[in-house]
Amino acid sequence: MTDSLAVFPYRHADPPGIVYRFDIKKPGATGGVFDEGFQPAGALFDLWRHFSWYTNTAQLAPAMYSYCDGFVGTSTAPINSASTYLQWYLGSCHENTLEALRSALQKRFTSMKLMAAVVKDSPFLKGASKKVEDINRAIDSTNLIELSENTFRLPGWLYAIKTNKYFISARENSTRRRVKFVSDITDRIDMEGWLYPGPISSKAVSRAWPVHIQFDPKAPGTTSSLVIDQRYQDHDGAAPDTDSPFRKEGWRGLIGYHAAMMLGTKTGKCSVPGSEGFTRLLEGKDWNDEGEYWDTSNQQVPNPHFPFGTPSEVESHTLSFADTSKT
Repeated sequence: MTDSLAVFPYRHADPPGIVYRFDIKKPGATGGVFDEGFQPAGALFDLWRHFSWYTNTAQLAPAMYSYCDGFVGTSTAPINSASTYLQWYLGSCHENTLEALRSALQKRFTSMKLMAAVVKDSPFLKGASKKVEDINRAIDSTNLIELSENTFRLPGWLYAIKTNKYFISARENSTRRRVKFVSDITDRIDMEGWLYPGPISSKAVSRAWPVHIQFDPKAPGTTSSLVIDQRYQDHDGAAPDTDSPFRKEGWRGLIGYHAAMMLGTKTGKCSVPGSEGFTRLLEGKDWNDEGEYWDTSNQQVPNPHFPFGTPSEVESHTLSFADTSKT
């Protein structure tokens, strides 16, 4: 029954002026972040899956979602942006020598590339996954890891991004009545995090610092420190993006909380916002996309509709595929 689907309008909060993102990709005026900005892996929008996949590496579904995630993650806390990347980068690797870590990471990334081929063939996804590019850069970066005084060092870049009104607060959308939908992953959610639903334009990236993530080989899932080199690079002319991320065939202003998803099959159902399956579910519902948040005078609308029921009405954050087929 779609009336019990755990998909709700995102709860708007005014974003800070600047957020941060760690990435291995260099600034580069040609082919770098200052040229291309940040691209999401795919075009699905599920908050629970976004924050669960990088620590649930032993579970297939969260790992596969990472190839289809439509959010670009950022944070007001630079250390949190580095920690998030490190958790994706390391997965479950716990080796404490440089040679063993490099070998384990090479095997991990090779396996991830094989999974990308499965996801790409899924029939109900919008757009091809770009995660393979991230994986290739990660493979190259394994040769750059250093080990000094029992501490690993992973080089990369910290980027400052100028926000617009469309950034989504992780805290605002995982607390109060929505907490029950993320109660099993609250320890993994970056409460200082801000998600962007789609690509972040290069013109919104204002500065880049060379950095090193330092982490303890005995506890590789945590960031010990983030060492920032103050010899930063400014991006001339940077300004908040004025384009709206709302798209009729993609972002609609709704986010899922563990919405039904089955990838790599020809018969699976997908009710995660952004998928073809979800687009069909939304047909005929009382939902006006961006008009639910801002009127024609760009004034904020106080109360968006709830096409699939309010958080207090939805009892569970899981929905069986049999239920989605009844629509």
